[in-house]
Amino acid sequence: MGELVLHPASDLISDSEVPAIMGQIRPQWQSKGLIERVRRLLPVDPSSACQRLLNAAVQDLREKVQIAGIDIASEVAAAHKLPPINRGDRGAEDIENYSTAKLIDLSYRMGLLSRAEWRKMTRAYDIRRDLEHEDAEYEAGIEDCIYIFKTCVDAVLSRDPITLIHVSEVKQIVQASGPVAADPDLLTDYEHAPTPGSWRSSSSC
Repeated sequence: MGELVLHPASDLISDSEVPAIMGQIRPQWQSKGLIERVRRLLPVDPSSACQRLLNAAVQDLREKVQIAGIDIASEVAAAHKLPPINRGDRGAEDIENYSTAKLIDLSYRMGLLSRAEWRKMTRAYDIRRDLEHEDAEYEAGIEDCIYIFKTCVDAVLSRDPITLIHVSEVKQIVQASGPVAADPDLLTDYEHAPTPGSWRSSSSC
């Protein structure tokens, strides 16, 4: 077995906010092997750790899009000229085939990411692409690690999936004959609803 060689910036990373950020990842992701590999890679290969953490965030977004609803994803994709998503069972395969950049756009348009989070995730993806082609002139620095880790965890990996609100759910409340209170889950879904009209807006980002 070869000797483990720590990255020159390993002390800076250990003393930074990165370890605390990792602790904010949802339990279901904490238990996955991918996150454990990120922890092991961080002291010796920060570039690979950043790339793998962003991969985890992207996979989490794919799952969240499906949970939010393939029918909604299909409508949003069509409204914003994103790659088409079929309704029904084929939609899941379409979402799996989405490129990372388009998936981030779709997540924003569906209300799974705010505009600020969309911009940060796009920038994190740009940094990751740079890291994939790093050489002697470009190497991951502590600032790259902090940006990618904080963005991916704050915007994606720390958050539970949501089910986007459906018109039929509100309609049932409005048409009720007597006093009625909105279900707490419905109110939570409403908090994450996209801006009215944004799905059908054809304006660019």
